[in-house]
Amino acid sequence: MNLWISASGSEEKLILSCVQTVEQLLPRQSLDGAEISTAYHFLRDLPISSYPSQRPGMLIGLNNLHTIAPMEAKVGEQGEPIAVRCKLGWSIYGPMGGQSKRRQNFIGYHHEISNEDLHNLLKEHYAVEESVVAVSQESKDEKRAREILDRTTVRVGDRFETGMLWKTDNPKFPDSHPMAMCRLRQLEQWLQRTPELYENVRKQIGEYQQKGYAHLATPEELATFDPQESWFLPINVVLNPKKPAKVRLVWDAAAMVNGVSLNSQLLTGPDMLTPLPGVLNRFRERPIGYGGDIREMYHQLLMRAADKKVQMFVFRNSPNESPSIYIMDVATFGSKCSPCQAQYVKNKNAIEFSMEFPEAAAAIIEKHYVDDYFDSVDTVEEAINRTKEELGEVKKEQSVHFNRDKESGIERVLGIIWNSRQDEFSFSTEHRQDVRPYLMDGLLTPFTIHGKMVVQDLWRTGCEWDDAVDDKSFEKWERWTGLLPKVEDIRIPRCYFKDVRSSSINSLELHVFTDASIHAYGCAAYFIAVIDGNVKCSLVMSRSKVAPLKLQSVPRLELMTAVLGARMLHTQFVAFRIGEILELTSTNDWRYVPSDMNIADVVTKWGQGPPLESDGPWFNGPQFLYELESEWPEQKKTVFDVPEEMKACVLFHEASNSSPLIERPPRKPILASIAGRYLEPESIRWPLLQEELQAGERILVRQAQQDSFPEEVKILQISCERNASQSPVLVDKSSWLYKLSPIIDADGIVRMGGRLALSEVVPFDKKFPIILPKRHQITTVKDCMWCRVNRYQPQVPVMAPLPVQRVTPQLRPFSSVGVDYLGPVEVLV
Repeated sequence: MNLWISASGSEEKLILSCVQTVEQLLPRQSLDGAEISTAYHFLRDLPISSYPSQRPGMLIGLNNLHTIAPMEAKVGEQGEPIAVRCKLGWSIYGPMGGQSKRRQNFIGYHHEISNEDLHNLLKEHYAVEESVVAVSQESKDEKRAREILDRTTVRVGDRFETGMLWKTDNPKFPDSHPMAMCRLRQLEQWLQRTPELYENVRKQIGEYQQKGYAHLATPEELATFDPQESWFLPINVVLNPKKPAKVRLVWDAAAMVNGVSLNSQLLTGPDMLTPLPGVLNRFRERPIGYGGDIREMYHQLLMRAADKKVQMFVFRNSPNESPSIYIMDVATFGSKCSPCQAQYVKNKNAIEFSMEFPEAAAAIIEKHYVDDYFDSVDTVEEAINRTKEELGEVKKEQSVHFNRDKESGIERVLGIIWNSRQDEFSFSTEHRQDVRPYLMDGLLTPFTIHGKMVVQDLWRTGCEWDDAVDDKSFEKWERWTGLLPKVEDIRIPRCYFKDVRSSSINSLELHVFTDASIHAYGCAAYFIAVIDGNVKCSLVMSRSKVAPLKLQSVPRLELMTAVLGARMLHTQFVAFRIGEILELTSTNDWRYVPSDMNIADVVTKWGQGPPLESDGPWFNGPQFLYELESEWPEQKKTVFDVPEEMKACVLFHEASNSSPLIERPPRKPILASIAGRYLEPESIRWPLLQEELQAGERILVRQAQQDSFPEEVKILQISCERNASQSPVLVDKSSWLYKLSPIIDADGIVRMGGRLALSEVVPFDKKFPIILPKRHQITTVKDCMWCRVNRYQPQVPVMAPLPVQRVTPQLRPFSSVGVDYLGPVEVLV
């Protein structure tokens, strides 16, 4: 596999290829940074951290030499350690204090994440209660944050002043100045390697003072600050590979001292973002699309005087100068509460002008996602007028690029590719951090849902993150990834009905299709417009969820998908699903659509593969929507005449007369002659043949399986009897045999399926082990036949042959060497 790594405190990412994982890499090691800096003068200025009893988490080999290639070295006397700098930082190696013991400082390291953490992340992703739009009651912390915003936010001239969203009224901080100085030295060492970048940062610090974003702290001002109530913010420099000319300064509010950071004392605040689906849908409504953004959004918020003392930072124009202390006078990019503060002020400002400019105020509140604004109107004149209302005086007309890709010339809007010349959306299948998952899931649900199914199936089987997947899952994965070229060919008109003005639309309807299966449930919404007598149909949005791991009935899943469909029409949230559906819709709003005509069916079932053609039914709606409503699928009228709720209880019970697998044969008067004497039959014991032992063994195995999991045995028998044209009957997911992929052989014995099925060298019994219950007579009794045959310690009492018969036994007693016949491999469940 491949993974991205970066040096601690650096934004530059380096790729490692052909990475392998192991259970335990190296023993724990320790390094005392202060001790090294004190002992060796030539290492004193290096950013050497301490690592007490740390286990190295990564070894980088020569196949990834680009990440560890030496760029600078610090060499002392013979026998002293050497410091080497690469793109991942500084490494110290060599003997210390004349000792041969080697110590190494791993600057590039990874943050360990356990299987449990990954499990929980995936579990959250596949949570049942995900909605398109859900409004929940504010928490205690959110109420406190809103109260602080209401109390501290006031207009100061053309701007607003606000306060930090503190968790407590009197937060206390440790001394953070040494940490800030250490981070400054690290930043300077990096900037010195790129003089033009260093100059850019110096220029921005100067501009910050000119714009009123920051000021140089005076000794008198610093004297008024309580050290326990003050904080220094380290500076980070962030570069964007897609925008090489743009250098962003970020204040690291997550930097810690003794387990405390600025962000650890702040509240995030309530989520005031306009839902992304709403912004995207409004951007697609009308033929003229346009947009913009709020320049330096966070820096437009003035910070109240009482909170400025936690926004100090140190900087100097040259490492030879003494560092100066600056104070940020505005909200910073990096502070935990800045996003909430910015949204609150943006909306508060719009509300103040809503009476004078209602359309502009509504656009500011409803059509912004963070600092990005995108809108659509019928004419260019409307766009210009609305822009004037929002911005006041409009500058001379000029072309503006939102986020242009230099190689292709395309724009990226809200994380999606927008070809503004063709006015179309398209998709890129390369991994990008700025691509928002909703946009893929909202428009390409038939594709994305099956990727989720593959991951969930692997999760269900208990496959660990570093385990090889089974052949069946890998086949599904290849089938899914095989659709990626098809995804890149998709072109979706930005406007639902291309260049059609809203005044030309005679009627407009919104139709929502829902469907559910045992694997997934989802819905899709379509606009149907009558334009100049012609019917036009366009996909609005879609939503999908994999079925919960805990088995749910199909009616219950149908209920869940009905909720998703209802929420597409409204933004209301009610706790009870049925109550919510009845609240948001009426019975006349719902109608049945046959599965072969229900477009949502492609979300929940793979079939021949999802119809991802740009001109296909997924993006343009099913064919019957273009017909008159009288030609739509016929509805069966249902008469409801129930005076009160009637609860029906239906029980299914199956009874069978199971006869014992081994029947005692009738006694027959058989006499044997031994030395001229006649004996009763019960006094003669004959040794069993090997075939007879195997037959008896099969009988006992079938009996144990029939006793322990009769339903599964019956289902597998039914499935085995079906012909190839019929759908197989599968063991229920709730069964404890489900993860073993059970099959049934020609002898009626249940065995475990798996990846060894295609192997030609592994014996049948090892490819398909027999499944046996842990707690059954044949696996728990010590002298049972299964224990004898499968080496469960007890000796097998085999009678010696009678002298007169001269019969050689087919099975020898147990010995240290083994037996002639060893039974099949078994799986105890």
